[in-house]
Amino acid sequence: VGPLFQIHFADRRLHNYREVVASCRAEEYSRFWRAMLERGVYFNPVQQECWFVSSAHTEDDVRAPVERAHPALAEIHEHAMR
Repeated sequence: VGPLFQIHFADRRLHNYREVVASCRAEEYSRFWRAMLERGVYFNPVQQECWFVSSAHTEDDVRAPVERAHPALAEIHEHAMR
């Protein structure tokens, strides 16, 4: 597994770049970005940009955003169900 990844919101598993572009749900990503920012986690607001993890990150550096993502995703899901 490499040190970079992307997050995309889709209703099915994506396998290649064309599928990612065709299924781009930028509004949901934007909601996720804002929800994470409110929880103290800042990352690139552009969905197509990569996230990077390096050996300089501690376990806490990785754990904190993951833990904060759970309530952020729940908030987005609740909004989508309205």
